[in-house]
Amino acid sequence: MLTSHDSRDEINEGAYVVIELIYAKELSPRDSNNVRSPFVIFKTQNHQVKSKTINKNLYPVWNQTLKLPISKETIKNKGKIESNFSKKKKKFLKI
Repeated sequence: MLTSHDSRDEINEGAYVVIELIYAKELSPRDSNNVRSPFVIFKTQNHQVKSKTINKNLYPVWNQTLKLPISKETIKNKGKIESNFSKKKKKFLKI
């Protein structure tokens, strides 16, 4: 489960997206022991953030808030934020 919203960072005077990464369920195993240690990477053209790794869990719970800086150009051009979960890149959030 994932929620997000736009915000302004008063300290850096730049724009960022706040991503609340909550959980995943029923992940497929990645190794011969039928386990997985998942993490998620969110990125734009110029920045990326990585969640913490949840070791050996097919039902990970992150309950983690991440701040992904985005450029004014990305906002202006309605860029996309990509997440990399497993080996497939999934474009999930339009700005």
